[in-house]
Amino acid sequence: MIWIVRALLYALVGLTAVAILALGLMIGLVGVAVRAATGSAVLVERGAGLMRSIERLPRPRIGGPEAFVYLVQDERAATKIGISGDPGVRLATLQTGHPDSLHLIKTIGCRTTAEARCVEGDLHDFFQRYRMNGEWFDLSERQVRQAVRLAERWRSRPLSP
Repeated sequence: MIWIVRALLYALVGLTAVAILALGLMIGLVGVAVRAATGSAVLVERGAGLMRSIERLPRPRIGGPEAFVYLVQDERAATKIGISGDPGVRLATLQTGHPDSLHLIKTIGCRTTAEARCVEGDLHDFFQRYRMNGEWFDLSERQVRQAVRLAERWRSRPLSP
């Protein structure tokens, strides 16, 4: 039964994406004509912006993890330990403000956001002496593997009331 609901939600999101794409293309095509006639590119930019908004559509999750603990590394091997409901979108957001290429190393699904916060906090405490700034840590490859193992083990702990 859940797979039917999941399929319907995915279909709804897919149809919404197609509708946005079609509307964005129409606005963009009208914008091209307006640009040719007047030199104004406002409609072209609005159409492109509308098509980019597809990336912000929610990705349905039924019965899956509510939140994820993620590990992201930059080219210098600085590692960020954080939480997100959608690590892929979070990576894109982080990349916008970061000069180096970022790579999603691992995501660990958690049942609740509270559980993800606990696991994230425990990892921050465990690797405190390697903290560079905020949620960024100077971890070796071995320590990254250790962080993943610990997070996977800690997420299966019973939640405190």
